[in-house]
This record gives sequence, C-alpha cells and structure tokens, in this order.
Amino acid sequence: MMSNGYKPTPLDLSDIKLSPGQELLVDKLAENAHNVWAKDRIKQGWTYGIQQDVKSKRNPRLVPYALLDERTKKSNRDSLREAIRTLIGYGYNIEPSDQEGGHVVERPSIDKIRFFRVERTYAVRTGSGTSSSSR
Repeated sequence: MMSNGYKPTPLDLSDIKLSPGQELLVDKLAENAHNVWAKDRIKQGWTYGIQQDVKSKRNPRLVPYALLDERTKKSNRDSLREAIRTLIGYGYNIEPSDQEGGHVVERPSIDKIRFFRVERTYAVRTGSGTSSSSR
C-alpha cells in the first residue's frame, strides 16, 4: 500500500490461458496497434531513422510490423495479450468468427521493401549562393 492509501488490486488473471485463435487475435491486434502508432507518428512529421532522434523526429521503429525487432513485437503482444485476458476475466467471450480465414492481410516481404540511408546531407547551410568546391 502506498502512503496515500492506494493499493492496486488488478483482476487475478492467473488461471486464464488463451486459445490458439485468441493468440492469433493478439498478433493481429499488435500489428494493427503498431500501424496506428506509426500512422500517428508520420502525421506528426516523424520519419524512419537508424537511431531514435527526438529532436529530428526520427524513429527506427517506423517500419512495417514484419520488420520490427522481436523485443518490440513481444512488448506489443504482451500488452495486448493482457488486454484480451482482462476482457475474458470480465466475462467476455472472444473467439474468432467462422469467416476468420476469409480476410487475409498481405504481409510485406523484406525483399519488396527498400530502405535508403542518407550518406551525405545536401542541405543548404549558408546563404552565400556559391559552391565551396571548384568546378
């Protein structure tokens, strides 16, 4: 218990195990959550960068979900697995529909995605209008 009297009492989910269909749902939700996050970041002006740079708004996780590092994917899945388990703990029945196989989302292949890394910047740094190199 904290000094202000608050004692967290989350739902006991220790007996709740997800079915294979529910685990598939966790994967789909994790991918969608990543896409929602990425779309929001892009709208805010963020771009892909090899390293995170808050000042320049660059993030290495602005890639298709299939290309994310396993640690990030696991974190996304763990959060959503906990949400699904909580819903089940509150009595909701979460099972895939009979039409589950009818809606297939094409996953991007790594050989169909191209990444470009800037080796040299060509940004204007002075206002002189002349080139520093001789022609």
